[in-house]
Amino acid sequence: VSLWLKEVKYQRENHSIWKQMLSSSTMIVKNKQIMILLAAGFIFWAFGESTHLLKSIFFAFKEIPIHYFGYVFAFTYGFSAIGHYFSHYVSERFGDTNTLFGASIIDSILVIASTLTFGLASAILIVLPSITFGIRNPVMSHMLNQEVPSSKRATVLSIDNLTRQFGKVIFAPFLGWLADLWTINTAFMIAGVCLFAGAFITLGLREKP
Repeated sequence: VSLWLKEVKYQRENHSIWKQMLSSSTMIVKNKQIMILLAAGFIFWAFGESTHLLKSIFFAFKEIPIHYFGYVFAFTYGFSAIGHYFSHYVSERFGDTNTLFGASIIDSILVIASTLTFGLASAILIVLPSITFGIRNPVMSHMLNQEVPSSKRATVLSIDNLTRQFGKVIFAPFLGWLADLWTINTAFMIAGVCLFAGAFITLGLREKP
């Protein structure tokens, strides 16, 4: 199928990869909009994706039978796909910044609520944020693409992805340590509270027509 894809025309830089990385990094540091998007993405992946990685332990703590795990994870990715599908409609209706803020607040509330319930109710509440993840992700990518010329887009998007992965690499073990220190339930509650920070960071974003 990929043989039928057509390459999009874009501006090309004629200098080395090191100069490309330096000029792209300089542009990121000077652009407040990009810095906010990177900081928010770092937090969302640090505490959102990290909880996703630890869901099996959370389900075991909530005494959810293991034969339900597969169904729960299937719904997780299904809800994410639904969120991606409706992302454009939601952002057109409420605006990019409001969509990011609203989705992130709902995400935080659902994670915290999942720690206050038991059994399948906990599983349902911890799966529902997949919808807000699906809504939020395309909006963040769209806003980032608006800020970056095509000549630097691949490098900036790579830095954005690296920043998000760093968040997960750093804080997944940290949440595991908190779970070992207290319980996985407490670790998830702390993660949910920390996700509020990412939501309020997005209020600093400005929308472009």
